[in-house]
Amino acid sequence: MEASGCSPDAAVYNWIISILCDYQLVQEALGFLDHMLENGPRPTVRSFTAILRTYCDQERFLEAERLVDTMIQNGCPPDVVSYSVLIEGLCRVGEFSKVEMILGESESQGWTPTAVTYNIYMSGLCRMGFLDEAFRQADIMHSRGLSVTAETVHILFDCLCRNAMFSEAVCLLEHSEELDWNVDVFCYNTLMSRLCDIDDFARVLKLLVDLLKKGIGPDKFSFTIAIRSLCRAGKLRLAKCLIDNKGIKC
Repeated sequence: MEASGCSPDAAVYNWIISILCDYQLVQEALGFLDHMLENGPRPTVRSFTAILRTYCDQERFLEAERLVDTMIQNGCPPDVVSYSVLIEGLCRVGEFSKVEMILGESESQGWTPTAVTYNIYMSGLCRMGFLDEAFRQADIMHSRGLSVTAETVHILFDCLCRNAMFSEAVCLLEHSEELDWNVDVFCYNTLMSRLCDIDDFARVLKLLVDLLKKGIGPDKFSFTIAIRSLCRAGKLRLAKCLIDNKGIKC
């Protein structure tokens, strides 16, 4: 391209770097980044973030931190996407103290964590079993003026159910309006499915009734769980009645 007088711009370089990173060819990607730093065109945040993600995927966090320093030194400071990529990688290996440090320095580094950033952090905490800390992060989100999203609720609710904390999950459903949390049919289905697994059929059916009363609208999966519960409880006539009334095909 250069021989014909048509120099590639940053978008072309970013595309090449991204493809190389997809194939885990980080050294080759770094070669293109170095060329940009030395000869132009000026790299963008996206140029660095693709390599940063690959470093995190390979658990090469020392190199990832050095790359962040390089971004800052070259007048291309990481944005919220870059830091969220780094936080996600650190969460996968349980480096939560480093995540706290990154979040604590966010204001001085000129970036603002979003709900997506906190969702990534809470998901990592939940995977490692730190449910109380995950809920604390939800409170921090609220204190920073960020709304708890549907994804936030799904992360926390799924963790409660996976840890067999069913009473706490029910309590969360009951107080969701007070908390201004958007509890949807996914949350009900998650809890109903786990309760069905432990043969707590009465609570499964109660949750189905609650869904209908609250106007959330059960979906086909909700009715399938309820029908499976009735069948396992030996109430085949009721199960057939529910199938007939909802027009569900077995």
